[in-house]
Amino acid sequence: MTIRRSAMRQSAPSRNLQKALGLLLMFLLVPLAISCDGLPGKPDISDMPPDPRTLVDPVVLYSENCSGCHGADGTHGAARSMNDPLYLAFVGRERFAEIVDRGVPGSLMPGFGSTQLLSAAQQKAVVNGIYDRWGGSPEGVELPPYSVPALSGDALEASVKRGAEVFATHCTSCHEDASQVTNPTYLALVSDQALRSTVVCGRTDLGKPDWRGLDPSQSLSFMQITDVTNWLASHRTEFPGQSYDQSAQKRILEDD
Repeated sequence: MTIRRSAMRQSAPSRNLQKALGLLLMFLLVPLAISCDGLPGKPDISDMPPDPRTLVDPVVLYSENCSGCHGADGTHGAARSMNDPLYLAFVGRERFAEIVDRGVPGSLMPGFGSTQLLSAAQQKAVVNGIYDRWGGSPEGVELPPYSVPALSGDALEASVKRGAEVFATHCTSCHEDASQVTNPTYLALVSDQALRSTVVCGRTDLGKPDWRGLDPSQSLSFMQITDVTNWLASHRTEFPGQSYDQSAQKRILEDD
């Protein structure tokens, strides 16, 4: 019994020492852990790249998503110029936003909303940014309708025939070689609406006049715009870009 009491008397200071050492160790480690945030080389929160889904800077969004086709400054791109107040007024902000969201079927224009490439807030920023930078309202100009009902049958055939005459009268001064604009490969890359937009708004960055032409007295009527657009679209082929007989290609597919 004497030995046990002696052991118990010795264990109390030992336990107290262990507690003291534990507290001392805690006080030493806590400041060290906190100081790790300030170690050299550790990136600061402000240095971290932003979440791309939260980016709403219209200039940056345009540069990263639009400039490749529409040009760095909205001009001289492979696709239609965005730096064109006439075109932006012609299409209208609401319809323009729909195009950005859904794209243009039958063309290379993607839908940034339907493909989830841009959030709704980012799409809004792009649209507003383009209109704020390059938009405007042409004064004293009655704009042609953006789109018209599609024709078919005899009505379409008659429109195409009239369109050929319109092209010969109003367009050959620049497009003497009609194959420049009736090339099936080119037509496969653009929609009928894109053709109409080009006829109406031209390409000022490339020197192509709008529907009023170089001589305002020779402006195209709204019907002539539709007719020449239908004539251009009539040159589409089922298998664009092929150098061989397309009827033979059709037979091959039918046999398969």
